[in-house]
Amino acid sequence: MPNARTIKGKIRVVNLKPDEEPSAEQIVQVANGKLQILNGGGKVGITLPRKHRALFMASITQGYLKYSRQQTRLAEVFSCWCDAKEIPCVSFEIEKDCLDMLSTNDSTKKDDPFVTMHFDVATAGRAFTKAGLIAVAELVLEHLCDVALSPWKVSAGVLPFGLARQIMVQVSKIWYTTGERNAESGIPSDQESKASGPQMVH
Repeated sequence: MPNARTIKGKIRVVNLKPDEEPSAEQIVQVANGKLQILNGGGKVGITLPRKHRALFMASITQGYLKYSRQQTRLAEVFSCWCDAKEIPCVSFEIEKDCLDMLSTNDSTKKDDPFVTMHFDVATAGRAFTKAGLIAVAELVLEHLCDVALSPWKVSAGVLPFGLARQIMVQVSKIWYTTGERNAESGIPSDQESKASGPQMVH
């Protein structure tokens, strides 16, 4: 790794050039407190608190993030990792307001909280086509959920986590199978759309 050194034998430091971005592997190392990245003399802000590191490692293994509204830092780092990998950023935001609806005596429901699904393809650099968005709308509206659609992001909720995961798999298939026709769909260029479209889960 170029320009790398070790502090006190434990933390590796990498100096990035102004136009460089951390790689996916470096983001994982930073999130786990094993690498410090410097950019123009300033620390790149992707370090995670220790309590969130296990969740981050689980999310990159599973390919999606399950998080609460209090874990926005975790969502930010996961989005950075997806951007570096150039893959869709898929997350499930737990709706704390709905937890009171769950019986404390029902462990099955406790493991299946209500969530809002976010499927953000801005990190992958390829938008949904018009046909893809129509297919997604038909899919999610079958479940009578609130939906927000754009060429770069699909959000749907509030749904039980198990059902949301099933919908996510189908949304992913739609995106992959309809993406080849982007050039014919009239969707704005990547640079224009990414400038105005969503790029991070909240």
